[in-house]
Amino acid sequence: MDPEFWRERWQQRQLAFHRSAVHPALLRHGEVLQGRRRVLVPLCGKSLDLWWLAGQGAEVVGVELVRTAVDELFAEAGLTPEVSVRDGFEVVQAAGVTVWVGDWFAVTRALVGRFDAVWDRAAFVAVGPERFARYVATARHLLTDDGVVLLTTIVRGDGLGPPWSLPEDAVRGWYDGADVALLETAADVDRPGWQELVFRVTGAAR
Repeated sequence: MDPEFWRERWQQRQLAFHRSAVHPALLRHGEVLQGRRRVLVPLCGKSLDLWWLAGQGAEVVGVELVRTAVDELFAEAGLTPEVSVRDGFEVVQAAGVTVWVGDWFAVTRALVGRFDAVWDRAAFVAVGPERFARYVATARHLLTDDGVVLLTTIVRGDGLGPPWSLPEDAVRGWYDGADVALLETAADVDRPGWQELVFRVTGAAR
């Protein structure tokens, strides 16, 4: 996950990964997160999922590398957020949503606390195979013992990325020791030949 790669994508407006609506998998499987007090959204961009989750009554915390994405998230919602600085992160917050702007791999419990839910839409698949282990270790470190992950991944046959292919056996391997349930497999309507997988992961905290 080269920071400059993602900054350039935002600067050049190459934003095919951004959805202009709440993610359908979140709407279909949002009950997995129902009643969860704190929800973490890694690599959140300017996703409308953040506002949907906040509307369900959760305290929503995103982590995003690119400040432009965060500025647009709040501006497009018509909000002027409060901004502070903590341990190298900019902390931007308004209306029940807080985004930590900085490196996902530098996020710790001491900074953000622990979460009883994670909504991982296209974050795991974005970081690259050489960083999968660190990505999952960070997510597991931030979960409470009874926490749950609602996770979407992509399966593609060309070996390219991002997004990188993460089939069911790979997800089970990276979340070893956790209870991994495959909730849905569906064709990716935007990209022929791709599939989107949706998982519920419990017992993953470490």
